Amino acid sequence: MKTLLIMSRGSRTAPLFKAMADELARDFNVVAAINTAAGEPENHWWRDFPPQKVIDFSPCLPQGGESRESWPESLVSQIEGETGVTLYKATSNYQLYRRLYKSFIGPRSWVPVYEREKEIVREYAGSYRLLTEIFRKFNPDVVFYETVDCISAFLALALGYRRGVFSFSYAPAPAYDGVKVVLPYGTFRHNIIMEELFKHPDLILPESRQAAGEVINRLTQKTVAPPWYVQPYNRIVRKSLYLHPGRLIQNLRRRATRPRVLEYLRKLHNLAWLEKHSQRAVPAGPFIAFFLQHQPEASTCSVSPRWIDQDRIIEQLAINAPFGLKVLIKENPRTFGYRGKEYFAPLLELPNVYMCHPAVNTFEVAQKAAAIFAITGSPGLEGIIMGKRVGILGRPFYAFYPGVRILSYPEEIFPALRDDSWQLQNMTQEREDFTAAYLQSLNDYGPVPPGQVWPLPEVAGPQLAQALRQTLSFIESRNLRPADFDPGIGV
Repeated sequence: MKTLLIMSRGSRTAPLFKAMADELARDFNVVAAINTAAGEPENHWWRDFPPQKVIDFSPCLPQGGESRESWPESLVSQIEGETGVTLYKATSNYQLYRRLYKSFIGPRSWVPVYEREKEIVREYAGSYRLLTEIFRKFNPDVVFYETVDCISAFLALALGYRRGVFSFSYAPAPAYDGVKVVLPYGTFRHNIIMEELFKHPDLILPESRQAAGEVINRLTQKTVAPPWYVQPYNRIVRKSLYLHPGRLIQNLRRRATRPRVLEYLRKLHNLAWLEKHSQRAVPAGPFIAFFLQHQPEASTCSVSPRWIDQDRIIEQLAINAPFGLKVLIKENPRTFGYRGKEYFAPLLELPNVYMCHPAVNTFEVAQKAAAIFAITGSPGLEGIIMGKRVGILGRPFYAFYPGVRILSYPEEIFPALRDDSWQLQNMTQEREDFTAAYLQSLNDYGPVPPGQVWPLPEVAGPQLAQALRQTLSFIESRNLRPADFDPGIGV
């Protein structure tokens, strides 16, 4: 029987991970690392789990208590050498997240994380010691966590890699029928099944090819709905609910503290400015399209930390673009209202920058664009499926597609556009293989109840369990190993 290490992280993930663990306990030896710290204890969720298989991770965390264990600096250097993950790399997501959160949302409601080096060292050394002991005692065959964004997840990924053990997270997937998720590997979020299917197209099922043809058709004809996890935000953007007087009063009442009220009023001010300065039509002339990613989030802070300042990217695109080619930017629906005049006004002073309202149809923008410029976001994926030229700064899961241009700097998109060899009309088969491989790699996640954004944990947990079973079965059938993929942590 294989051993699975599930790393929960408090009361937010506990219901989902416990439901997943209960389902997998039938055919796995499940060990759960949980957080019992006072801020978000999850003990009660695991009370009926075998106590010898529940590991309390909170003593490693800064919020786990007042006691402080002294760790010599030499131990930090030793861990860095063994794992390949430096102390500051392991905290990079939250170090960058903090700056963006305070800038976009406001400093008043920020909950301090990794603020002091002493606390960082404590969690880094403590997590290493505890994870090393877990690997020694239980010898897990696979690790599962929410995402690679905190110290323990970085170290679990590195320790697993060194031992030939896959560590998976889960992420919502842009799906064009139903609610789907994928189980990515590493900070680059490799979709292992998709990559392997694309390398070996004879493994792609006929029904996946049929579905790929339908999706390509629907995306090209702009008759497909946005991804399921974006739709609630799109509805808010279209109806401008935050500017409706009745909703304004309701939302203000929900924010009980003065800092939250002030942050909400700031967002309203941003929304009013954005509504005035965002265009609701696609420009007639040629343009490249840059769909801004939601921030702060691990998709930039952890996956592509070099490119978290999207305003600077837009600036470089604008000052390097040839005459007659606009840079179209479109705010992410989830971030709409957090970045306002202070962020966008300097960009709109550049004569070739054009800002579309989030309510404008993304697929219409993509269809008319000369190219799609992305960091790691899903518009790059959709651009590939639509047969568009796509340039990327980060290393998203679709970076392996041969028609994508991987850029080192934003301005490299322009010589790429002049390159006659960057023609996609002869890649019809590759595009079908890519789309079919992607669709075949997706996993059901369960229906989303009305008025909710996510499926219920008691439904989604067993679905994640089934997704993990299928992923491991595929990996074993193909004899794949972690060493076949770059985990993105410098090991």
